[in-house]
Amino acid sequence: MSRDSSQKHCVVPFISEELGDNPNTQIRELYQGRAAIEKEYATKLQSLTKRAADKKARMEVRYIVGEDPTKAWDNSTLKCR
Repeated sequence: MSRDSSQKHCVVPFISEELGDNPNTQIRELYQGRAAIEKEYATKLQSLTKRAADKKARMEVRYIVGEDPTKAWDNSTLKCR
């Protein structure tokens, strides 16, 4: 569905009134603020994923080599059922 030219011109004055005299500056500020928020979010998300990967790696090691990997194993420490 396409708009005719009269509908487009009705919206332009409203946008101009909302943004004031220099809409480019306000739009630029809006995008700069958004970019800052997204950068902070990305940094925090990277930190969270790194901590989760480290935790997963520690758990995998614990499952593979046991709680005490330096412990000496012999027949008395092994339990057979």
